[in-house]
Amino acid sequence: CMPPARRDFVAVEHPCWVRDSRRAVASLGGAREVARAFANPPHILQCSLRPADPLSHPLYGERVARPAVLLRVRRRRARDGEPAGPAQAEVVGALSQ
Repeated sequence: CMPPARRDFVAVEHPCWVRDSRRAVASLGGAREVARAFANPPHILQCSLRPADPLSHPLYGERVARPAVLLRVRRRRARDGEPAGPAQAEVVGALSQ
């Protein structure tokens, strides 16, 4: 059995409950702005919760290095009186920044 290829990810702590990942990334300026923030260390992320409102003040965030592991946890849902299945965890990649 060969170990999976290492994949590096970055984590962004968003100040809101994220229901729609596309809107969350858009509030940070888009995928290009997030990539630029991680490529240039002194760059600060700006989060606009109401981008259409000119009186809305943005929230600012900085990069924080926290090495960690990204896991995918799966569990079969309980259906029609059957109990839920056991949880299975799989390492997906490493959070490098």
